[in-house]
Amino acid sequence: MKRGLPGLTDHRRYFVAGSLGFGIWDSGFDERAALAWGQLMAEGARSGRPRSALDMQIAAIAQVNGCLVVTDNERHFAGIKTLNPLRGPA
Repeated sequence: MKRGLPGLTDHRRYFVAGSLGFGIWDSGFDERAALAWGQLMAEGARSGRPRSALDMQIAAIAQVNGCLVVTDNERHFAGIKTLNPLRGPA
């Protein structure tokens, strides 16, 4: 295993930063994620609510890997399965 800054030497790693901290995402933006991204972008356009291409890359990678998007920015991920860690249990 290489030491140093993950994400700078391996194109399959993504640095994910947010108001709650950061982490390294090892699953890349592969063909499955690209297809899911296209669907998410098209759904946003059809609904009249265009979506951020970068936010939808995160959502697509999470979706194809059976994960939730953990964010406190629910507005940018409307219609996407999310978990807001700043909210208490429902």
